Amino acid sequence: MEDHFKRFCSICGTRITGRVDKRFCGDGCRTVHHNRSNSETNRHVRLVNGILRRNRRILEKLVPGGMRTVQSTLLFAAGFDFAYHTRYEQDARQSRFYCYDFVYEPAGTGKWKIVKLDEAILHEPNSEGRGAAV
Repeated sequence: MEDHFKRFCSICGTRITGRVDKRFCGDGCRTVHHNRSNSETNRHVRLVNGILRRNRRILEKLVPGGMRTVQSTLLFAAGFDFAYHTRYEQDARQSRFYCYDFVYEPAGTGKWKIVKLDEAILHEPNSEGRGAAV
C-alpha cells in the first residue's frame, strides 16, 4: 500500500517519507522554494533600498561635518538619485527631502544644503507624541 502513495520533493525530486501533506524533503529544499517564490515580490523593495542606501552613503561622504552646501553637479557625478527619498516636506517657502538621517533642500540655483540630523532630533517626540518619522 505504501508504494501507491510515493511522494517526491518538489525541489530536488528525492522521495519523501513522513506526513502525507509534506512537500519538501527537508529544510534546505523548503527554504529554496520560499526564496524562489518571494524573490520576485521583494525584488522592487531590494532595488529601492539599494538606491536609498547609495544616496545615504553619498550624503555621508559629502557631509562629514554635519552640514554643507554642495553643487547639484557634485551629487549627480557621485551617482545620487534625486527621485528616491525617505520623506518629503514642503511649507510655504521651502521643500525638504530626507534620506534616513540626512535632510537636503534647495539652496539657490544648482545648490543643495545638506544637514545630518542629530540622534536627539530623530527620536524627539512630535506633536502626536511619536518620534520623528525619517
